[in-house]
Amino acid sequence: MDTGSQHLSRRQQRHRQKNHRRNKKVIVITKTDISCGVAQLSRLNRTPKVMIREAYEHNEEGKEWAEEFIHLLWSDNLGATGTTRGGQKLAIVIREEKLGKLFVSRARRNPNSGNQIKTWMWAVNWRAVKEYLK
Repeated sequence: MDTGSQHLSRRQQRHRQKNHRRNKKVIVITKTDISCGVAQLSRLNRTPKVMIREAYEHNEEGKEWAEEFIHLLWSDNLGATGTTRGGQKLAIVIREEKLGKLFVSRARRNPNSGNQIKTWMWAVNWRAVKEYLK
């Protein structure tokens, strides 16, 4: 469970746990301690459209208990071969489809793993996302 869980009701925590167990092979969206309007993405192993749909559905479900978000953060390992990975693919689709503003860090070496990583922040345009998913 993420560090923001202590601020959720038992019902909200059960809902998150149930969804986390059900969605073990899909992306994970968690709240951050930065702000209640910021979430983070992990397990970026799906197609960009699937990841965007899951983020949209998660945000829509969050309206029930004021758990919506407007910014999404993620980072990804760039890989030794420079191959395009899940995080980069997601960023490409967001830019091409004009689904909001995207900010990206330059690639830097992760001091823990030695991998080159980038971090993205997506200022989501939910109206554009809804149109994209039709």
